[in-house]
Amino acid sequence: MKCHAILLICAGLAAASLLGADQPKTTPKKASHDESVKACIGASKALQFSSLTWITNAGDGNLIACDRGTSKVFVITPEGTVQKAIKSPTAPYAACPTGDAICIAGKDRILMAGPDGTITKNVTSKAAGLPTGAAPAGIAASGDDIFISYCRIPGQSVSGAIYRLGAGLSGAKLISSGYRGCCGNLAIGAHDGKVYIAENASHRVVVLDREGKDVKRWGERSRGDVEGFASCCNPMALCVDKEGTVYTSESGPNRIKRYTSDGEFLGLVGELGKPIRNSATMASSCSNTAVAVSADGSQVYVIDERNNLIRVLVRKN
Repeated sequence: MKCHAILLICAGLAAASLLGADQPKTTPKKASHDESVKACIGASKALQFSSLTWITNAGDGNLIACDRGTSKVFVITPEGTVQKAIKSPTAPYAACPTGDAICIAGKDRILMAGPDGTITKNVTSKAAGLPTGAAPAGIAASGDDIFISYCRIPGQSVSGAIYRLGAGLSGAKLISSGYRGCCGNLAIGAHDGKVYIAENASHRVVVLDREGKDVKRWGERSRGDVEGFASCCNPMALCVDKEGTVYTSESGPNRIKRYTSDGEFLGLVGELGKPIRNSATMASSCSNTAVAVSADGSQVYVIDERNNLIRVLVRKN
């Protein structure tokens, strides 16, 4: 009888363990935003992209988008109207606002464009103190600091490197390295003097101060828990709004979430992938899903790399 009771207890524990492995640790919260096909940017004849590589908030309510295929940096309204199309002398991989200018990172070039879209500074990576022959994976600014990330640097054992330089585009300093990026992606954001890294191959977000010292790390791989990061390499991208809220994007589940600057989960923003005309579905994994958010948080923008679209999540009423 005693043996039978022990067997029943063991069987119950095993069943609970199996059930726990398949169930989320926390109850998924309802999404705060829903994808709007109507708001999608890049699906009209008026604006089509060739090879989208980066999007970010312009700081004035508009959106900045880099199209490497046409070597243009666009400033776009939340409604998708082009306000400026800056012709870059190098293919733009990433861009960010700094003051009333836009800093553009290209392969072996770092540029500055003035308010009218004119290129005011054009500096080689070597002259700026940045690695040569390396494709930038992200750029972000906080105050006078400009941070640039590289997923890989050819000919060097250094990987996942973060550099800092000033508005003069010179004297770049390697502040930290050794981060694990996947498929050339190592997106960054910046806020209040800190840089935020989407270390996708490690399934976490890393926060550094301007000197490269660790401030915070959070995240773990999880297939069931909505707070964790799913698929093989996530979060694939992130952005930080003016309040310091961190938005992360995941390639595969194609979902957006929000966290505090300390990594506290704030909720699911939404999921992407509604059919848009005859477009293919969003990539299932290892895709650039750069993310940006409007100034008031009502709209969240995500790159659909496979279709060269900017998909839009709109806050629910």
